[in-house]
Amino acid sequence: MNHSVKKMCVTALLSVGLFQGIGAIAKNTIAQPLKTFKTEQGQQPVALVKDGKAQVVIVVPEPANQHFFGRNQDMAVKALTEYIKSSTNVEIKVVKAKDYKGGKAIFLGNSPAAAKAGFEFNDLKPEHFRIMTKDGNLAIIGMDSDVIDVKGPNGALVKEQMQSRGTLFGVADFLERFVGVRWYYPGELGTIVPRHKNLIIPPCNYEDGPVYTRRHAWTRQLVKENREFAYIWRYGEGIGHGNHSHEGWADIFPGKPELFALKRDGTREMTYFGGQLDYTNPEVQKLEIQRLKEFYKTGNRKLWKTRAPRNSYFYEFPCDCMSENYSPAFQEYLKSYKGDRPEIEQFSKLIHQFYADVAVEAEKLWPEKYMLFGAYSRYTLPAKDVKYRNNMIAEVCIMDGMAFHKEPAKYKFWLDVLRQYTELTGNKPYFWHYPTWPMESTNAPLIFPHLVNRWHRDAKDISQGAFLCGLMRSWEQDHLNAYIWMKSMWNPDFDVQAALDEYYTLCYGAAAPIMKEYFDLLIDRWENTIWNVPCGKPGGLPMNELYRKTYPPEIREKLKKLEQKALASVPENSKEFKRIKLVVDANKDFYTGAELFERIGRGSVLYVNKGTPQNLDGKLDDSCWKTVGMQMRDRASGRDVDLKSVVKMCYDNENLYIACEFAEPNVDKIRAKSQNHDEAVWDDDGIEIFISPQHYPEHYAQLVINTEGVVFDGWKEVDATFNKYKNFKIKSLTGKEDKRYCMEVAIPWAELGIKAPEPGTSMRANVIRNRTTGETREIFAMSPTLKQSNHDTTYFGTLIFTGNDRLYDDFSGNTNVKWGANAIGGKDDPEARAELIKKDTYSTFEAKMSKKHHVSNLSCHPGIWLNKGDLIEVRYRGPHADIYGRLELSFKLQAEGEAAKSSWKADNTKNKDEWKIFVVDPFELCKIDAPRAKLLYLSVNLASKKGEKNSMDIDYIRISPHTTANVD
Repeated sequence: MNHSVKKMCVTALLSVGLFQGIGAIAKNTIAQPLKTFKTEQGQQPVALVKDGKAQVVIVVPEPANQHFFGRNQDMAVKALTEYIKSSTNVEIKVVKAKDYKGGKAIFLGNSPAAAKAGFEFNDLKPEHFRIMTKDGNLAIIGMDSDVIDVKGPNGALVKEQMQSRGTLFGVADFLERFVGVRWYYPGELGTIVPRHKNLIIPPCNYEDGPVYTRRHAWTRQLVKENREFAYIWRYGEGIGHGNHSHEGWADIFPGKPELFALKRDGTREMTYFGGQLDYTNPEVQKLEIQRLKEFYKTGNRKLWKTRAPRNSYFYEFPCDCMSENYSPAFQEYLKSYKGDRPEIEQFSKLIHQFYADVAVEAEKLWPEKYMLFGAYSRYTLPAKDVKYRNNMIAEVCIMDGMAFHKEPAKYKFWLDVLRQYTELTGNKPYFWHYPTWPMESTNAPLIFPHLVNRWHRDAKDISQGAFLCGLMRSWEQDHLNAYIWMKSMWNPDFDVQAALDEYYTLCYGAAAPIMKEYFDLLIDRWENTIWNVPCGKPGGLPMNELYRKTYPPEIREKLKKLEQKALASVPENSKEFKRIKLVVDANKDFYTGAELFERIGRGSVLYVNKGTPQNLDGKLDDSCWKTVGMQMRDRASGRDVDLKSVVKMCYDNENLYIACEFAEPNVDKIRAKSQNHDEAVWDDDGIEIFISPQHYPEHYAQLVINTEGVVFDGWKEVDATFNKYKNFKIKSLTGKEDKRYCMEVAIPWAELGIKAPEPGTSMRANVIRNRTTGETREIFAMSPTLKQSNHDTTYFGTLIFTGNDRLYDDFSGNTNVKWGANAIGGKDDPEARAELIKKDTYSTFEAKMSKKHHVSNLSCHPGIWLNKGDLIEVRYRGPHADIYGRLELSFKLQAEGEAAKSSWKADNTKNKDEWKIFVVDPFELCKIDAPRAKLLYLSVNLASKKGEKNSMDIDYIRISPHTTANVD
């Protein structure tokens, strides 16, 4: 039996109560490894609970500080008593040290009573604890303090505020190691408490503490909503983590506009975070030293909007990415940059030289203090020509998420960056990680515990702590990553696979082997599928890689089958079933997103007809708007939305016209807070229009318009940053009615730098609706971005410009009105049937063929005129029959003065999983040479074996002079 399996078996026995005394107590328990573990010679085991009775009392000291010590002591006592009671059904009495009259005890924290019993540990490091048995007693004593000693660059010790919760962490370790408790996520389902008849602790004496002194996460689910749970997970703020320390200079130093970045229009950037500084101005450095001097002299915190200096260190950190700066000195600096990594080093020399210059002055004034400096965004990498000082500690923002470290080049790159900072400053840096990237961009399961653990093993000698910007989307989706992450920051030297196997066994009972196969598949697909994504690109997620390489259809199908198999293997009302259901339900949006991706590919398609609105008044009563248009979907998930949110377009030789009709039950609550051009209009109700006029994906216009006609606009050139100073000459008007409002916009082609498009040509675009009047902010899209940024051109839709009205039937709508489903020969065979069933984003045509006929059809009589060269296009998936089955397209055309002609064409694809576009030229097949003909009849035929069932999914059917199969 191998080591991991043996551990699984031991823990499984423990979980069902077969251990009557000592639980999992080895030094290398799966709970957490230990550096030192002693078995005290000559000491006897300590009985805490025996034969259903408590054998000890818990002795706690009087807290010296109720705010800190009292709160943490209460958490420690609560956890110890409640989990022992849950395990043994025995409640252990708690007494104050001053009231303790003797007898066997658990001494919790330092107290005179603990010292008298031989437990006095005053030399513990911050956050460390010691657990020891002696003479029938047990001690759990940690370093509990809100002040620690920090050794400065000159060797001096400086008192620094930092909460050390050693005793609480010791209780967590004790409950894991000796009681067998496991905390996977908050609540009863996420907590495993084994049953014990007796609880007897073997002789032991050990100390433990964190490998990473900072284990801090900015995440609502863990810290804000479950703070006690976070501390049970040994969450620790440590020192470090500064940001925006340069915020608010416009208020701190009023009347000095020359300190701030110069905007293109000649004004200064004095609003974003209270001012973006011009670091080419030497006055900025002088004033920074000045305010540091005043702070350390007077303690005046008004000089800092955020991240004020501390006793042992101070922060230097610009406000995020910094805005553009058109001052002559800054522009000269930009010209001097010759590197090839502008996104993570373009400003490094400028900003880091500023840091180094401040550090030189600080070293003279305060040799005992460190400077923590930000390495973030375009100043992340160290600068070659800057001389770093030994009073500098880098806070390195790793500008792509840990999930992307599955890419070997990325993984190595960022470890090398940490090593460089360690060597340059002589101090191990802190690092920021972004679990939020790319997890916030997708509902797909991204599980990478081995990767998390390996990183923390490899980084432990070149870094001293981590700040996590986000940790999970939800407990249901990401608890395994979060669990391994927090354990790895405490001590990465533990057996991850054994911990995972233990998790499967404890949480899923009879379904454990299935859930192991399920999670192992998820982990393997993410950790070991390499995409070769370049370093330094934050956020975003290439969906074609996600859904075609990591989670292709066959893998998604296997995952679904494992989910159903696991649910079927345990009783429906059991905890195991509920835990499986949590995981399964969390992945529903993943499958929906994959379905949507397969359906829309690179974006939704909108046909743009010739036409000119006579009155741009927001009423949409012109004849050019008498078209169906496209119903927007939820931007993040692609799901249908209840509110009518339709976008329509038409064009003439001068303008592109966009009309939006938005149902709005709360018209009186419409927000239009922005009153000035280029303000944050996207926070109001209104639309965002993205147009890529010349087929360069990275070249596009953005126009954001609120209901009062206020505009934010900008222009993105190829290989350039977004230029928000570009202003477009457009016209827009909003018309408000009861329970709806409409917007009309005219955008001159000249403003986009092109002429009016010819019929049959295409263009990439997207239209977004921002809605603020509901209970939560909502965002709908013509082409859903699947949680990506609106600026991600991958998800722009496609505009196809036509010369006249075209047939377009979207089968996510009520197509039964126009299309009839017919089981051919159905009258002769009552078992034969054909029906069109609406799904979430498409429809399924299901049929059982008659015993005489092998075809059923879906038919309509459009009665529209086609021009020679027009194409009939069907986007579909299937047929689903494993044996003979195919799609047939039949149609009847009649040219003027000629007899009607019929024809058909078949597509024999057997692909059940990916959407396919089937295109036919009806003029060619009907042998019609006339310039136009009327489409009298159109049917989609589903063929199969006589008497057999078959089905296929239909996305849309349309007539077009330009098929989307050929759109770039």
